[in-house]
Amino acid sequence: MLDQLTLLIPTHNRHRYLNRLLDYYNETPFNIVVCDSTEVPFDKIADYPNVIYHHYPATDYMVKMNDVLSKINTQRLLLCADDDFIVPEAIYQCLDFLEKHPDYSTVLGNYISFKNEGGNIRTRLMYTHVCDVDICHEKASERIEAVYNNYFQTFYSIHFTSTVKMLFKLCAENAIQVKLNEKLFSMLAIINGKIRILPIFYSVREAIEDSGSTRYVDLDVICRNEAYEQDYQTFITLSGNYLAEKEGIDVEHAKAMVFNAFDAHIEELIHKRKKAQATPTAVINKGWKEKVKTNKLVSGIYRNLLIRGKIKEEKKAYENRHLKYGVKYKEGGKLYFTNHEEDQQLERVKTFILKHNI
Repeated sequence: MLDQLTLLIPTHNRHRYLNRLLDYYNETPFNIVVCDSTEVPFDKIADYPNVIYHHYPATDYMVKMNDVLSKINTQRLLLCADDDFIVPEAIYQCLDFLEKHPDYSTVLGNYISFKNEGGNIRTRLMYTHVCDVDICHEKASERIEAVYNNYFQTFYSIHFTSTVKMLFKLCAENAIQVKLNEKLFSMLAIINGKIRILPIFYSVREAIEDSGSTRYVDLDVICRNEAYEQDYQTFITLSGNYLAEKEGIDVEHAKAMVFNAFDAHIEELIHKRKKAQATPTAVINKGWKEKVKTNKLVSGIYRNLLIRGKIKEEKKAYENRHLKYGVKYKEGGKLYFTNHEEDQQLERVKTFILKHNI
């Protein structure tokens, strides 16, 4: 199985992160390819003789991705961000699942985020709205509706290499906003086959305030602002055309199905944004007592009621969601798995975080 998988790590001006990730994977048997658009080459590549390194100094992201993909011939591909740790044991489990279920186009698991605060690694569960999800509808149009009713990203999951190549070719030929690229990627994967989120510890993601996603226009702005109308229409057209081809339906009908499912997703994003801006409850969700105490919008009496009542209610729901994932918390906000093997996998990630101390 492993000889049919490539881990592709794109990077730009982040050699410290790249070094940390390659060190983490150094004793694994994976085929690893790096495409680096930093102006100067990575000076520690000699430490990783089994890694294939391609240097694209100051090269556009789409250009370097399409070029490096042309050099990859394995059946499956896993894109890995340079600040993520996709757990090797999870990769094995995902590959095993795909071998046994050829009608699935992609598979992934559960995410944890971390923040290194001077050697104190704080962790929390991510994407708690999805756990053990099986998008197993036979029709692609039904899968689209199911995913966008409760959206989750699949960009960093195991895909057919042909799907990844098709996506980056389409994106190079039809320039659209970066955040629509990820959605197009997910859309192609949904149309290609069924999708599974396994109830396993899959990846650790660093919480970085200036991460790549913060530098691009928000998705709801793209889809509701006339300045980006062409980008949105291109996304709908590309997705609709592919759905029509795969499901054998009328193109205009396919585009309408894509639009209806995706636009409902955008409306939900807008609703959540407005709610977060308008209600004190959103403050509670983000930081419990500490945030509420510093929120000027909440009066003293109401604040006390929220702390005594609402926080207790919200915290109970929060804990219940985590128990579903097999996760608990120690004092100081340190997350741990009730599954011993998964907890050991998390501890191994932490050793590399502390070793490199970025």
